[in-house]
Amino acid sequence: MRQKDRSLKVESLKWYRIITVFGDVRIKRRLYRDSNGKHHFLLDEKMGLDKGCQVSPKVKQLAT
Repeated sequence: MRQKDRSLKVESLKWYRIITVFGDVRIKRRLYRDSNGKHHFLLDEKMGLDKGCQVSPKVKQLAT
């Protein structure tokens, strides 16, 4: 959050559940809106999570 672009504005906070190799983890994410009107979850982008997927990339890798 501290490293985000200043043009991004917080729209809302949402709780999200993700399945990791350590079990279920509940995280709080911020929904941001940029100057073009597009929405972003910066935490998802940083963690490499796919849109709408509740499984971490490492769990996907282990499953395949």
